[in-house]
Amino acid sequence: MTTEIGEVAEPFVRHRGASSTIPQKLNPVSCELIIAAAKMVRQHAGLMLDAMAHDFERATGPSHLEWAAVPESFALASGALAQASFMLSGLVVHPGRMRENLGVSRGLIVAEAVMMALAPITGRQAAHDLLYAGCREAAETGKPLFDVLAKVQDVATPLGLERLRELTDPANYLGSAREMVDRVLGVAQRVPSLNQAKMPDYPATWTGFGRRQCRWA
Repeated sequence: MTTEIGEVAEPFVRHRGASSTIPQKLNPVSCELIIAAAKMVRQHAGLMLDAMAHDFERATGPSHLEWAAVPESFALASGALAQASFMLSGLVVHPGRMRENLGVSRGLIVAEAVMMALAPITGRQAAHDLLYAGCREAAETGKPLFDVLAKVQDVATPLGLERLRELTDPANYLGSAREMVDRVLGVAQRVPSLNQAKMPDYPATWTGFGRRQCRWA
């Protein structure tokens, strides 16, 4: 959600995450709170470890540690879930920017795909050396990796230009991403509570963990 990456953004709510001095600023409030809540819950784990050291009949206060750590952990986790629900329900995705970012390396990001396709033909070490040299030339000259490799006969001839162009396109090297997304969505559809659950109707400018927690701007 950083400006220089710009691939996704939290739902826009007027003045939420804004700055009093920097008009263009739009802080990812939900992300900040989720990270903060996770860190605070983590520190409560240490408190619970201390509570495990019982002495006699727990007369000196270990149980009092639990009174603080357990409910606060639940409150923080609940607040983080509420923020996650708000953020994901209106997440703004910029596919065009994702494609631009993938293109910044001019094909170097998928050099591994070319190497693995070439390895069964030339041997892995030879394929690695060919791609290593090609990547260095592409990086030093600013040329697309495809243009460089298309002129390397030991690469272009066994693979063919059509296959080489396909391999140097990041859109064809997504691994198991599609299957992972389908699996997550499938679980959500099978579990009624995930579809029917409703989060509290917090104000649009809500920036805290819960109604009784602090409101962070």
